[in-house]
Amino acid sequence: MAWAAWPSHLRRAAQKAALSVAISTRGIRFPRRLAIVSQVEKVGSFFEVGQELGLRRVTALSIKTSKVGSEEVPVAEIEVAGHVLDFGVGSKVTAIHSKKALIPAFARTMKDANCSMFDFTYQPNNFSFVAISVDHVNVPAQEITLVICLASYRK
Repeated sequence: MAWAAWPSHLRRAAQKAALSVAISTRGIRFPRRLAIVSQVEKVGSFFEVGQELGLRRVTALSIKTSKVGSEEVPVAEIEVAGHVLDFGVGSKVTAIHSKKALIPAFARTMKDANCSMFDFTYQPNNFSFVAISVDHVNVPAQEITLVICLASYRK
């Protein structure tokens, strides 16, 4: 996904955080665009990402309980909408189908594949990555804190 096609609020977030840098891989320079957004959503509402040819929105459908390891924990039922998406999930996430999953909350700074749903595509000239995880599930308030990472590299 080209940087110009990203919604303006995500471009501003990345620029404000000074995350727009260049990296070098085998002598080829790729512009790097990265946005990490933390968003609190009420159950039944959605966050509009707005990528034209990618992730359009992330919906917080419900809060359920699920067994993670040996204990029952609250999990967020998350659904994504968009084009050309086929999300995979980590070992602690329960996939319902390629665009819906039950994600337990992991409140830590470093997120990884185990506690996320993710999608990526790559070709010789570009790379696109999306990861969605849950930072917190507030059962009484029926709120879910989502963390969404979008990365795009283009030659």
